[in-house]
Amino acid sequence: MQGGQEELLTAAVPALVTEALRRFGAARIQVTGTSMLPAIRPHDVLVVERRPLQGVRVADIVLFTFDHRLFAHRVVRQDVDDRGSPTLVTKGDTLADEDRPITSSQLLGQVLTVWRNGRAYPAPFPYSWSRSMVSLAAVRCFQLASRTIGRSPSPTTSV
Repeated sequence: MQGGQEELLTAAVPALVTEALRRFGAARIQVTGTSMLPAIRPHDVLVVERRPLQGVRVADIVLFTFDHRLFAHRVVRQDVDDRGSPTLVTKGDTLADEDRPITSSQLLGQVLTVWRNGRAYPAPFPYSWSRSMVSLAAVRCFQLASRTIGRSPSPTTSV
């Protein structure tokens, strides 16, 4: 893509996914982040179906928007805001902190299937803190090794 086109497309994705879910009730979206390892991995494709906030339970993985970005995180509890409206509190499996509560207008749907390497993995997606931490550590090591391998030694570096 030419300069600026990739950023424009990236900015449009949340609106396109929102529209697809509104019109068709379902959408597929490819994952880029590591916050849900090992349940959801980078390059997995999520099948998301529209759900009302009241139709989501604790431990479900939901897709929502925040600051014009998409997130797929696990519901850790249901709550209500200051006006008495229901909210969901979510958290990435590898993250220490909970997300800000999400409202029904931010909720896009529930992740029902994860496609990985040509295989479908249906919900529910089990959570294990220890497996999430091991998976995240492995990804970080791989990322560090990838950056290091591509570098040539500088004249001042002893080998």
